[in-house]
Amino acid sequence: MADGPSTTTTSGVAAAAVTAAAVPPPAVSQPRPNDAGASGIAMPSASPAGNGGSAGGGGCTSNGTAGSGRSPQRDGKRRGRAVASVAVDLPFDPARFTRSLSLYGVRVMAARCHDTRAALGAHVLRLPRVANVVRHPETGEVTLLTRYRATDEGGEQQQEGGGGAPTAAPASDLAVDGTVAAGTSGEGHPDGDAAVAAGHVEDGGTRSVPPHPIGNVSNDFVGVPTALLDALNAPRSAAAPSPPTLPASSLVVEAVTLTYAHLPADAVLRALLPPGVIPPSAFETIGHVVHLNLRAPQLPHRHLIGAVLLDKLRPRIRTVVNKTAATGGPFRTFAHEVLAGDDDMAATVVENGCKYAVAVGAVYWNSRLEGEHRRLVAAVPRGGVLVDACAGVGPFVVPFGKTPGGGVALACDLNGESVRLCRANVQRNGVGGRVAVDGPRDGAAWLAELGARGVFFDALVLNMPSGAPELLSVLRGLYARHVDAKGGDGGGAAAAAAAATAAAADGPDAKRRKRVIDPSACVNATAAATTVAAVALDRAWLHGRGYPPAVVAALERTAAAQPMPTVHCSAFAAMDRDWAGECIRRVSAVVYGYPPAAEASGTRDADGGDDRRPLLPGAIARIVRQVAPNKVHVCTTFTLPRAVAFDAS
Repeated sequence: MADGPSTTTTSGVAAAAVTAAAVPPPAVSQPRPNDAGASGIAMPSASPAGNGGSAGGGGCTSNGTAGSGRSPQRDGKRRGRAVASVAVDLPFDPARFTRSLSLYGVRVMAARCHDTRAALGAHVLRLPRVANVVRHPETGEVTLLTRYRATDEGGEQQQEGGGGAPTAAPASDLAVDGTVAAGTSGEGHPDGDAAVAAGHVEDGGTRSVPPHPIGNVSNDFVGVPTALLDALNAPRSAAAPSPPTLPASSLVVEAVTLTYAHLPADAVLRALLPPGVIPPSAFETIGHVVHLNLRAPQLPHRHLIGAVLLDKLRPRIRTVVNKTAATGGPFRTFAHEVLAGDDDMAATVVENGCKYAVAVGAVYWNSRLEGEHRRLVAAVPRGGVLVDACAGVGPFVVPFGKTPGGGVALACDLNGESVRLCRANVQRNGVGGRVAVDGPRDGAAWLAELGARGVFFDALVLNMPSGAPELLSVLRGLYARHVDAKGGDGGGAAAAAAAATAAAADGPDAKRRKRVIDPSACVNATAAATTVAAVALDRAWLHGRGYPPAVVAALERTAAAQPMPTVHCSAFAAMDRDWAGECIRRVSAVVYGYPPAAEASGTRDADGGDDRRPLLPGAIARIVRQVAPNKVHVCTTFTLPRAVAFDAS
């Protein structure tokens, strides 16, 4: 370390470049025990028994990409409250990732640190989870670390011009080629002897751990401090700050130790997994649970993957699971295997300002739909009535109940556990007076009963892509027992006109051609104009089902206004086809009651659609998200035609 304080010009502007002859070999600044905390260079902390590594360190974000590390002091704490941390038994020795770097640094007075760092710009060290300023409080100085190594990988400092050899970091602290002893054979590896056959554990009991990424560290000036000093003092462009004139005495060497704690989970897994096995690049986080969907090559190493993710993401994450079967069944749930951590599937999720209790694996939840939840809630008219027939645990109805304007929501689900949690979430978020939860019941049967009881609403959400379009058939004649307060004949005249047009096109003298369907004529060609006596809102039934008074009052208003709902219906579609057209045609066919395409009569469009089938007027389709390389989740939005809703045929 330099004997005295380093000096710079008072103006901070370069006066003259330092000559090469005036530059002695740099002094080596060895870190003292009390420098670790003051310097800001991250050092590993003691680990829990059996862990063998740091409890903290780098982690991943919720989508699986590399994220910022957290300090060990934050383990066990989150937002000011205690959080239980899970002990992790890592199936490897984290010490194998230890690596020492000897970096050139510029030692200046603390008051000049900011200006010097701004002037040096790209020469400054940019290494994740490692501070680039080392503080020396006893002298009032700081060392600003550059990105340039002072020694090679073997720890030997090269000499320039026959100068004296400076002190180098101990060779024992260096990972020369990343090969570290790991015990005998395949013992301790999660896959045992199979790892030896795969080449993951080398003969002789060593396992190859490639050197991990080291940010912007460069070998450009190894052992040549004169050239480095010239580069640091080189004039900048007119737009860049001018660097200070750095004397030779300001150039020092700092030893920086990188450990397992500095690495994100994906870097650790890239080093530990066999060649050809790619670490998971994305995963879903549901409260304290990480939900993986591992591919076949990753499955033999699933417990290793789970242990690393748990160690890097705790204490926020306490459980890592892998899906063992595709999401499916009537409840859209999945089977899973616990890879690491607690077998606790009762998670708490915070989304869009609401807290939800979620039973992972027993109810449907997808954190990637947060934006869709927010978008559809915002689309409901202020003070309106929202109905969700596939409500799950309430991601649509709960936030809508919290929106200003006095709107109310009705929810139902076939899954009894979803209904139980939805009721709990409604109370937990303080919207019990504005949200009514029914069920467990089939969504179509529930909607049919709402229509029969005189319940009108402004928006309907069917967020179940695997079967929502088929539920739309209940909308035909939903209000057949009611008189259309808006007047008209129930659409009979328009239906007759559409039928006559179709018949003329099929006449013996009609020329077969593709026709453009007029949206104004998009009504059910089989609709009848018959209506029956009006049925008022069944208040007794609503009170008997436990609907809150505010909900009943809102339904009285909509019963008088008789709005036609805006329907948001989800479906899966192939991305490499006309997904928008297919979804709109599929939804229109169900709403209007067309036979399946294979049984339809009449001419066909070039894209396979029936050119005589009217489509829902104003229907639009948009992609919610891509769920597979050629599979998308699509939401089709349309307003239910009055002629369909009041169809009494």
